[in-house]
Amino acid sequence: TPGPLEQALVGLQVGEEAGQAPVVHHVVRSFDPCMVCTVH
Repeated sequence: TPGPLEQALVGLQVGEEAGQAPVVHHVVRSFDPCMVCTVH
């Protein structure tokens, strides 16, 4: 079952074509994951 972070990423386009790396980064950082979670 996807958690809140995974659910927030659903529907975001990723990859070089999308040009949305900063968007994905901001979504992930908004959840303030701990370092252990960030590594995974």
